[in-house]
Amino acid sequence: MGNMIRKVQLFFANFFWLLLSVRRSYCFRASTFDVEKAQKKVLLRIIKRNRGSVFGKEHGFASLGGIADYQARVGVRTYDLYKGYIDCIAEGRQEILTSDPVLLLEPSSGSTAGPKYIPYNLRLYEEFKNGLSPWIFDLLSKRKRLLLGSAYWSISPITKADNKGSTIPVGFGDDAAYFGKLPGRLLNTILSVPFLVSRIEDGESYKYVTLYFLLRDRNLAFISVWNPSFLMLLLEPLEKWSLQLIKDIERGTVTLPENSNAGLKEALIKKCYRDRKRAEELRRILAHDYAQETGITGTKTMCERIWPNLSLISCWGDSHAALHVNEIRRLFPNIEIQPKGLLATEGIVSFPLIGESGAALSIRSHFFEFIELKDRYENSTDAVYTKLAHQLEKGKLYSIVMTTGGGLYRYRLQDIIQVVGYKNQCPLARFISKESNISDVAGEKLNEFHVAAILKEAFNKYSLEPVFFLLAPERVVKKQAYFYALFLELKENNPGYDHCLFSLAQDLEKRLEENYHYAHCINLGQLLSVKLFVVNSQIPAAHIYVNTCREKGQKLGNIKPSVLSSRIGWSEYFEGRFIGESDVQGVYTCVGQGL
Repeated sequence: MGNMIRKVQLFFANFFWLLLSVRRSYCFRASTFDVEKAQKKVLLRIIKRNRGSVFGKEHGFASLGGIADYQARVGVRTYDLYKGYIDCIAEGRQEILTSDPVLLLEPSSGSTAGPKYIPYNLRLYEEFKNGLSPWIFDLLSKRKRLLLGSAYWSISPITKADNKGSTIPVGFGDDAAYFGKLPGRLLNTILSVPFLVSRIEDGESYKYVTLYFLLRDRNLAFISVWNPSFLMLLLEPLEKWSLQLIKDIERGTVTLPENSNAGLKEALIKKCYRDRKRAEELRRILAHDYAQETGITGTKTMCERIWPNLSLISCWGDSHAALHVNEIRRLFPNIEIQPKGLLATEGIVSFPLIGESGAALSIRSHFFEFIELKDRYENSTDAVYTKLAHQLEKGKLYSIVMTTGGGLYRYRLQDIIQVVGYKNQCPLARFISKESNISDVAGEKLNEFHVAAILKEAFNKYSLEPVFFLLAPERVVKKQAYFYALFLELKENNPGYDHCLFSLAQDLEKRLEENYHYAHCINLGQLLSVKLFVVNSQIPAAHIYVNTCREKGQKLGNIKPSVLSSRIGWSEYFEGRFIGESDVQGVYTCVGQGL
C-alpha cells in the first residue's frame, strides 16, 4: 500500500513538472522555424537589459542597433578579459557586467585549468530553464514510464571552493539550483537521493549513503549523471557493502563514521525508514552466494533486477566519454542511454531530444556565434569573423562564442562542436573536445583536439579497442627531461601485444611531431620520444582517474573524461609497466608541478 501511495505522489509530481515545461518547450519548437529571428531577439533583450551596467556603458549598449553594431563594439574574448570585472563583483559592487543583481559566483569544474568564477543572476537562471525545460518535456512526454518513477540526479560532494575573499556567496551547492525554486521543490519529491547527501565530505561515506538511498528505491526510473565513470564508481563497492546496506534498509538507519557531522547525521537519519520488504527483495538479489555465482561486474541483469523500473540513463556520450558509456551498457544492457547535450558553468549550449542524432542548440537561452575550424586544430585565437546559428553547415567544426544574460559578452567558451543535422532550422550538434585543453611543459603546445584525432587513427590502424587511454607528461629526473606517456588499458593484458604497442608508440611519435612546437622541443632535447604505459590493475583505470581528480579538488560528478592531461606524474597513480623502454624507471613528478 505504501509503495502505491509513493507511485501516485511520483506521478503527480512528474506530471506537474511536465506541465511547467510546456510553455518553454512550445516556444523553443516555434523558434526552430526561424532561428535567425529567435537569436536576434535574444541578443537585443540582453543588450537592452544591461545598457546601464558598467560594461554596457563602456561599449555603448544604449546606441546599438543590431547584431553587426554589437560585433563591432565588443570583441571576442576569453575569461581573462572578464577577470577584472568579476573581481569587482566579488568585492560587492553591483551593475558591473549586468544591471540585474549578481546572486553568487559559481566556480567552474577546473578540469583543464584553474577554476573560473562565473556570476549568476536571475536572468541566467531563466536562460538555463529555457534549455532544460524543453529537454524535460521531451523526456516525460515521449518516455511516459518516467512519469511513474523516481529519479537520481548527479549530486557530487560539495567541493570547498576558495571564496576569493568575496562578499557574495560562492557556489550554489547542488544541481537543483539550475531548475529554480519551484521545480527544485518538485525534485525533492521525485529524487531517490536527497541533495543533503552532497554535504558528506568523506568520499567512501558519500558513496555508501548514495547507494543506500538508491538501493532502497525500487521505483527508480531515471538516472542523470555527467561522467559515465561516475556511475560506475558508485556501483563498484555494491557487492562489498551489500550486507550492511541491506541491514540499514531493514532497520531504517544509515551507517556513518563516528566522527561524522552530528547535525548532518541527524538530518540523514530523518530521511530513513524501515523497509523490510525491500530488504528481503535485495537480499535475494544481492546475497553473497548469488553474487559470487554471477558477479556484479560480469552479469548483464543484476542491476536491472535491483531497479526493475529503470528505463533511461542520461550521461555524457560524445567525444572521449563515449568510451566509458560501454561500461554502463554492460551493466544495463536493456536500458536506453541518452547522451547529454553541452551544458557548461557559463551557460547551456545544447540539449538532447529523443530520436535526434545530435543535441539541439539552445537558441532561446543565449546568443550564439561560431568560429569555423578546419579539420585539424589551428590556433585561431585572433579570429574575429564569426558565423551565426542559422549559418552553420552540416559536418563542419566550430568553436562556440556566447553572449549570456549573466554578463558574458562574446565569450569564447573554448568548446568545439560538430554540426550533425537540423531540427527544422535549429542546428543539431555533438561535442568534439575542449579547445582550451593544452599541455605545454616545454613549449610543445599539444592540443586535445589534435591528440584525439591522432589516437583515433592509431587505434584503428592497429585494431585496438582500449577501455581507457590518456596522454600526459612525465619527467625523468636523471636526464632532466620530459616525455609524454600514453596510458592505455586494454580489455586483455597480453604480453604478446608488446611489439604491436611499441610500433603504435613509434607511429604516435611521428604524428605528434607534425606539431611544429612539439617537433622543435624534441630536436632541442627538451622532450624525449613518447612512451607507452600499459595499465594493469584490479581497479579500472577510469576509476583511478576520477578518484585522483576528486582528491585534487575537482567536483566528483563534473570530472570530464579527457584524452589529454597537462598534469605531470600519472605513472604514480596507475599500476602497470612501460613498453619496450628500460630508461624510464627513474620517472618522478616534478616538485611543485605534479598532481
